[in-house]
Amino acid sequence: ALAPNALATAVSAATPTPGPAASLTPSPSPTPVPTPVPVSVDKDGFHPTVIRIYAGQSVAWTNLDKLPHAATASDGSWDTGEIAPSKAQALQFFEIGKWDYLDGFNPIQHGTLIVATPSPAPSGAP
Repeated sequence: ALAPNALATAVSAATPTPGPAASLTPSPSPTPVPTPVPVSVDKDGFHPTVIRIYAGQSVAWTNLDKLPHAATASDGSWDTGEIAPSKAQALQFFEIGKWDYLDGFNPIQHGTLIVATPSPAPSGAP
């Protein structure tokens, strides 16, 4: 099952119509959805404790413990909600910045999320 903030991409192919009046217009390629950056949480905390991503990427927290956990920004700006044992929750981030976060069920466990501006693609010009 997809997490509430997970994105799914469907791809469809156009079928040309045979005959002299048929013309094909290339459709734009779908933008690939990057794989979420994995973070595990267990009785010892978040692994890794510092996450670095680019704006538009997602982070997927997976609970490897027997108890529930949650990743909650210290300033309250985002929250995964409860992550049940053996389950995962993904959030996509667009805002550039740095957030300290903690486990809503065990506040002594904490981590840091850093969201950076993506590097511009190379232009290919000499």
